Amino acid sequence: IPATLQDSLMARLDRLAPVKQVIQAAACIGREFGATLLAAALQIEQAELEDALAQLLAAELIFRQGNSGDEDRYIFKHALVQDAAYASLLTSARCTLHKRIAFALDMAEEPDPLELARHFLEAGVHDRAAALYLFAGQRALRNNALPEAIGGLELGLQAVYALPTSKERDRAELDLRVALGTARMANFGWPHPSVSDALESAFPLARAASDEDALGSILWGLWVHYQTRTNVPRAHEWLDRLKQVAQERPQSDLPMIFDMTAGCQYFWEADYDRALHHTDRLKSLYDPKKHTHITDLTNHDPLVFSQHWAGSLADWIAG
Repeated sequence: IPATLQDSLMARLDRLAPVKQVIQAAACIGREFGATLLAAALQIEQAELEDALAQLLAAELIFRQGNSGDEDRYIFKHALVQDAAYASLLTSARCTLHKRIAFALDMAEEPDPLELARHFLEAGVHDRAAALYLFAGQRALRNNALPEAIGGLELGLQAVYALPTSKERDRAELDLRVALGTARMANFGWPHPSVSDALESAFPLARAASDEDALGSILWGLWVHYQTRTNVPRAHEWLDRLKQVAQERPQSDLPMIFDMTAGCQYFWEADYDRALHHTDRLKSLYDPKKHTHITDLTNHDPLVFSQHWAGSLADWIAG
């Protein structure tokens, strides 16, 4: 806000000193707010709140917006008024208000996870904020709302970065990064640089947690990312890591993910015998009931994918 406008808005708020705390709490809730949540944030009597809201309405800093059921709804006259009221709060007071708002919202039936996460984040309850952003991001991803998924998951990582080092913190970062890599890949495309930004840091976390599903998703994602960027050396680096973890866990789905990945890589390098070796091995082990789960990790059925690249095309080219 320009300094002169900021000063003007602050002067108007200062003239309403007795009810200034009300508009500050409302600014923490958002551009629109309800009386019930505002009362919970301030912990004041209903009559006192109604009197304060009447003064703010008379000053035309807020407007009544009708009601939602039995509750009056209000809106700031302008976003700049909200910004000025929010900026006038001390950090400690702001944190307290956000915490009260978050706990009040958490008691409501089916609260918006993004709104709830925002208040927990501003309140400094970072573990709860990270979990909510992960939930909201994964839900948006399932609904193919990709920009919303990316935004929520990135905010979740911000919350995680504020947490002290622990296994729980690493688990939260791993889950957020795997979901974020998937969302960015779907939204921007496999070769987009943001894909590797999300997934490369997730790999050591997945190894430390011995999470086979996460390892499969991450290693497949990084291989296909670099392969579609035609960065063959880097694609082979991640293919080698996939081979290593597959050999370490022969009873998992990782060997099958490795075979589908290697078959495609060697097909593109015109090493058809080697490609067919991986495809034939996959075909001999594939169980449609047991290995359907792989499709959730890679967004590809391993047999269909392998038969397309190495099985049919390599056979055809080899005569």
